[in-house]
Amino acid sequence: MSTENPFAQENQQQAPPPAEDYPRSSPEDFTDMDDDWGEAEAATSGGNVPDGNYQVEVAKASQESARNSGDPMVKWDLVVLSGDHIGRHIFKNTMIKREHLKFLKGELTILNCCPNKLSELHLALQHAVGRQLEVTVRTKPGTGDRANENFTNTYFNKLLEQQEGGSNGGSF
Repeated sequence: MSTENPFAQENQQQAPPPAEDYPRSSPEDFTDMDDDWGEAEAATSGGNVPDGNYQVEVAKASQESARNSGDPMVKWDLVVLSGDHIGRHIFKNTMIKREHLKFLKGELTILNCCPNKLSELHLALQHAVGRQLEVTVRTKPGTGDRANENFTNTYFNKLLEQQEGGSNGGSF
């Protein structure tokens, strides 16, 4: 199977058929953007947002199992609300292990939805969705066997405004 781009001009044996010959799956007509398309640079990767502070909204927070270990964790999907990276997603996993409970409890406290019992975590995560907060993203180089990898850490800093449930750090 060829990996060449069949749309690249250098790979074309003949001119493509006229646009009206293509089957239409949508009524959209993009001919007014043909010049923009020709001038646009192809993005090489979405990748992570650069290191820095971001205002984000919790788009999704769910209990899942880690792909390799099967250990329980919270998967966070955070959407950037402002700046050059508006609309980009920041993904974060928080492991649910005894030695990591303090980090999860800290994150939920910042979001003002920390449950009284861990068994109520699913309720807390429901309350977390829609909350807006400031986060810091930092990339760190790996060490040892993983020295050739970079790791991105995302830290919850503060709730952007007083949102639901009384005082910051509230619980149910």
